[in-house]
Amino acid sequence: MRRNVRKLLMLLALCLVCLGVVKAGAASEPIVPATPDVPVLVEQSGSSFVFKWNYDPQIASYIKNGLFGYELTFMNKNGQVIATENLSEYSSYLKSDYTSMVYAVVNNTALKKQAFTVTVRAYVDDRYSAASEANYIVPHPTVIDFSKNKIIKWEKVAGAKKYNVYFSTNGKKFKKIGTTSKRSFKINKKMTMNKKYYVYIDAVGKGFKSTVPTIIPGVSASKGMESNASKIWLKRY
Repeated sequence: MRRNVRKLLMLLALCLVCLGVVKAGAASEPIVPATPDVPVLVEQSGSSFVFKWNYDPQIASYIKNGLFGYELTFMNKNGQVIATENLSEYSSYLKSDYTSMVYAVVNNTALKKQAFTVTVRAYVDDRYSAASEANYIVPHPTVIDFSKNKIIKWEKVAGAKKYNVYFSTNGKKFKKIGTTSKRSFKINKKMTMNKKYYVYIDAVGKGFKSTVPTIIPGVSASKGMESNASKIWLKRY
């Protein structure tokens, strides 16, 4: 009887040890971050782009388990990778309000020259989430010159067949003043010397038009233009 009891106790102890190993293994299972939402274009200034997506409340736990960050991938219309940006938690180009949104700043000259798709995935060390859904972005052309003859010039966006030109005297209310197939346009508006004015250019092609950045969901197109328009001055030369 005692021998049977002893065997039973030994078996129970072995079971407890095995259970502890299983629990320890489960507790140390690597964390894989959740898939981020679709990245949305917030702002564009030349080759500098700002994207945002919803904040993940589990970020704090990710950081405790390794180096945390996001990887953004940009592809052209043919599915070829244009650029990849890796932004860790220590990057000055990755920001968060810790409640609702994550913001990423990407500086890349190739992005302002063509339409592209952008996806984002999160990582903890070498463990990556699935990539987000892709967002299709058409950059607005970068203004490069404004002459004393009121002629404005801008850079080419691949695939654009024409360009819409918008003008504002106060940077808030924009009015379309013309469309051209060239990359220059004369502003036939009365302009005061040294006063600041604003222009916003749309690239338009087959099946695409420049993406108007969205600062706040639901804002008007004019609001997006306001924050991304180019400032021009009529100066004496």
